[in-house]
Amino acid sequence: MVVLPSCPFPNHLWYHNCLKSNTAVVDIHENYIKQSLRNRFYILEVHGKLGLTVPVEGQDGQKTRVKDIRIARGKWNKLHFTALKSAYGKSPFFEHFEDEFARFWERKFNFLVDFNEASVALINDWIGLEPRYTLSTEYVDPCAGDKRPSFKGPSPDASIHYQQVFSDRHAFVGNLSILDLVFNMGTETAAYLDDVRFS
Repeated sequence: MVVLPSCPFPNHLWYHNCLKSNTAVVDIHENYIKQSLRNRFYILEVHGKLGLTVPVEGQDGQKTRVKDIRIARGKWNKLHFTALKSAYGKSPFFEHFEDEFARFWERKFNFLVDFNEASVALINDWIGLEPRYTLSTEYVDPCAGDKRPSFKGPSPDASIHYQQVFSDRHAFVGNLSILDLVFNMGTETAAYLDDVRFS
């Protein structure tokens, strides 16, 4: 069994682990961890790696399960879409997905886990990925297949590189949000995730 955290537009490592396992579980009953990939994803823009954060309501110092985390109000979704269009507008596949992607950012979500699940469903629909996982019904204890700690620290390096939008200005940046891979690789996304290895 592989245990993963709930993440918005998860990175390549999340998808790789999910696709390689027949018994993946996304733990929505773990305690929310601030400044982690539970509400953040990374893209590549003209100045380099950029983190986009889904703002959440404060927990007043209380431990709160991921499934109970509420998204804060505001215009963050419009700002995120603008940043994404600026970063990937000239990528090979952005235009193909742009209209549906714009509609996604107009949707209203109350809970973080609903946003995260919708982001995964959108990617799956776009490119026919089928990450097979279930959402936990209770906290999942640490085990041999627990990948949650991998989503707290620095991202591991990817064994395979692909052409990125700003490759003329930056060295390859691996293990970004799945969006970077989809907008640059399109239908080859699944094959990349199948072949890539992480150190």
